[in-house]
Amino acid sequence: MNEKYIRKLIVDIIIEEFGEDIKEIDVELITHMDLIEDLGMTSVVFISIVVRIEEALNIIVPDEMLLLNNFKNVNSIISMLIKLDAVEIK
Repeated sequence: MNEKYIRKLIVDIIIEEFGEDIKEIDVELITHMDLIEDLGMTSVVFISIVVRIEEALNIIVPDEMLLLNNFKNVNSIISMLIKLDAVEIK
């Protein structure tokens, strides 16, 4: 899967997981927001995002990759997925 598809998938998951509070924010801005500092990501939302990404991409994120820094923003999630070979860079 290419990076553009993955980026849209991740943004869509973030919008759905954070709910109404984030739906009015521009998608480009969401891409650069810090999920913890800017959006107040809770542990429940964190786990939900991980599970939804795993299901959508048919992958397992190894325990050692389940770090908040790997899920800080869309770019950090994509970087982590690239390390797992779940994303093709084009």
